[in-house]
Amino acid sequence: PGPILGAAGLTFTGGAVLAQASHRWSHMSNPPTAARFLQKAHISQSAENHARHHVDPYDENYCIVNGSLNGVLARTNFWRKMENGVFKLTGAEPNSWKDPDVKALALGQITKAELEQRRS
Repeated sequence: PGPILGAAGLTFTGGAVLAQASHRWSHMSNPPTAARFLQKAHISQSAENHARHHVDPYDENYCIVNGSLNGVLARTNFWRKMENGVFKLTGAEPNSWKDPDVKALALGQITKAELEQRRS
């Protein structure tokens, strides 16, 4: 295929492998020394940061590499918009929609402020 396409493929594959490794390390109680260094440097996601993704209603902290975009994606309702798009295409409801307020937000029935008010 040519060197540019080959380099792009290699870069993509390397990034995918590192993303999965970062996610795996965030689940380990004693990750390798290099992984701990990357977590402390905020290059790889820490277990504490990722743990919020595993708390009911499972509606936040989806970024598996280092979590740096979690705040922006939450503020813009990015994941709710993605969930709504997948729902419209397939009819499949995500686990986070087991919380009726998260579902209502994704469907545009309530605002983020209303969701936060209901949770407080």
